[in-house]
Amino acid sequence: MPPARPVLHTRASLRGDLTRLGLRAGDAVMVHAAMSRVGRLLNGPDALIGALRDAVGPAGTILAYVDWDGAYDDLLEADGRVPAEWRDHVPPFDPAASRAIRDHGVLAEFIRTTPGALRSGNPGASVAAVGAQAQAFTADHPLDYGYGEGSPFARLVAAGGKVLMVAAPYDTMTLLHHAEHLARIPGKRVRRCEVPFAGPDGTRWRMIEEFDTSRPVVAGLADDYFADVVRAFLATGRGAQGLVGEAPSLLVDAAAICAFATDWLEHRAGVRIRPANADDLSALGPLKLRSSLAWGDHGEQLLALPEAATAPAEHLPSMFVAELGGRLAGFATLLRRDDGDAELEDLFVEPGLWRRGIASRLVAEAERRARALGAARLHVIGSARAQPFYEARGFEVVGQAQTLFALAPVMRKALAPAAGT
Repeated sequence: MPPARPVLHTRASLRGDLTRLGLRAGDAVMVHAAMSRVGRLLNGPDALIGALRDAVGPAGTILAYVDWDGAYDDLLEADGRVPAEWRDHVPPFDPAASRAIRDHGVLAEFIRTTPGALRSGNPGASVAAVGAQAQAFTADHPLDYGYGEGSPFARLVAAGGKVLMVAAPYDTMTLLHHAEHLARIPGKRVRRCEVPFAGPDGTRWRMIEEFDTSRPVVAGLADDYFADVVRAFLATGRGAQGLVGEAPSLLVDAAAICAFATDWLEHRAGVRIRPANADDLSALGPLKLRSSLAWGDHGEQLLALPEAATAPAEHLPSMFVAELGGRLAGFATLLRRDDGDAELEDLFVEPGLWRRGIASRLVAEAERRARALGAARLHVIGSARAQPFYEARGFEVVGQAQTLFALAPVMRKALAPAAGT
């Protein structure tokens, strides 16, 4: 019996997958891909590029975020300058020749080097494009704030373009840096650094200013919060999902997800987490009761319990609160357990502020504090209603416990060690 033939994906089969996903003639699409998950390809990454070009046709355009492989960040001084003794050794950025950053996989460099491809002139926010509108997307890319107005990202949104994630992690959706630029939120991190540019007369150094894209644009957001934004967008019923080859893939409208992400940031990044103080106690008890009653369960019993409307003063050193616009929005309590782990004792959010990411911020703060205590795990006794919330944040059910009113899931999350430990 002859050996089974391997499953091979072709340019034609991938085009069919892309069309079924929703890519259409004339589309402009920015693509991120984990090529190793697509499966075996005839002609490697070029098969996917060809399929993309076939799907969008001669009037369409393929874009990729390419950045550049300068790799000299570790040399930068505190003011963003390169020390004099290193300046002659750092290769200058050349849009026509500098490689795409390797962190984004092989497809970006394949698109950059596709015959006819053009590349924008901002090194860190660099975008390569091939197709009918490549020149329009890549020309005159601002050197400062290269994810903002006048950038290829802004033009993709304005053109009614799309974003395709071919098995790429959701937190790598670069378009969301444009949303960070647009969001009207305080405390945005700004980064300034020197960049060498290749020119006809040699290397020219220029200081570039940008909202920091190496970490969340404001403090208090998870490092991978882009993934939270994408998942929340998908939960609204938007976006198309399917296979490209063997890769689970996602296609979204650029303008829709950018607007969603901007709104998401403006609603959540204004949240401030701080330690609770004695002046908070009188407000936290009633907040706790309102939050408990909002579920609609055990209302009469809760109203009959004095402790349901009080925040224990003895827990004050272990309590922290969330503020939104200077107003108390929620609180949580983290206690040290006898076994060295940590327990999330309370978590309550003002009912009128639910679904704005405040509970997620409080859990993230609890995890941070637990790591700082050296805890290996964070425990919580939740409720059947809260179980999906905690599971979405990495907790698992390990048992049950009897509470005042019902059996409740006992949940636990393993914590990565704190940085520097």
